[in-house]
Amino acid sequence: MGTHMNQSDDVWKNYMKIRSLEELFEELLTHPSIETGKPLFIGEILMMALLHEDWNAAEVCLKRLIQIGSCIDNSFAYGAIIEYLDAWVGCKNQDCQIEITAKEPINGLKWLLTNGADMTLRMSFLPIHYATTNSLNVCLTELLTHGACPNWIDRFDDNNTPIMETIEFNNLEGVKILVQWGGANKEIVNTYGENIYDIASKNPNKEILSYLKSNIQEQSR
Repeated sequence: MGTHMNQSDDVWKNYMKIRSLEELFEELLTHPSIETGKPLFIGEILMMALLHEDWNAAEVCLKRLIQIGSCIDNSFAYGAIIEYLDAWVGCKNQDCQIEITAKEPINGLKWLLTNGADMTLRMSFLPIHYATTNSLNVCLTELLTHGACPNWIDRFDDNNTPIMETIEFNNLEGVKILVQWGGANKEIVNTYGENIYDIASKNPNKEILSYLKSNIQEQSR
């Protein structure tokens, strides 16, 4: 998680012993080293609340952010959605002490989208590209439902579209979702001059190429 928590490690280390996230939230806000970076620290607690699906604590954080004139995305270095998805995947891969049992972080994502989080803010990936590369297909559908562009060209990642990433990471279900949402324009090429057919032809899973040839003829006309 964010490196800004280093300022108050003595408080943060109490997390595993604290009785509730709300109590940790109040303790952090009264810590003398926090005042200048208050939105960022609220963001840390918000992240913990979302990972634990503690909606009461999340609402407390949201209200406090509004009170101090900040917003969800200003509480994270790269934006709330991408950092949340990344933290969830990290916990799922046992990179932290939070036990994750759900197959996808859909509940927290819905909460963020409902409360105004920005889908255009990025870490190394945009949220929609991150969802495709990690096979978060329910989350992918949710992002599309909330207006994410299915043919979003990522200028910072070799001009790949979401479906290009989906093909490369062998996510057939994600490919099907993006085709259904009009995200399979065969005229778009990446930095290397490759379109979706070119990328699919290099994938050992020939079912992806076969599916594309059978289902995207109408999208590029």
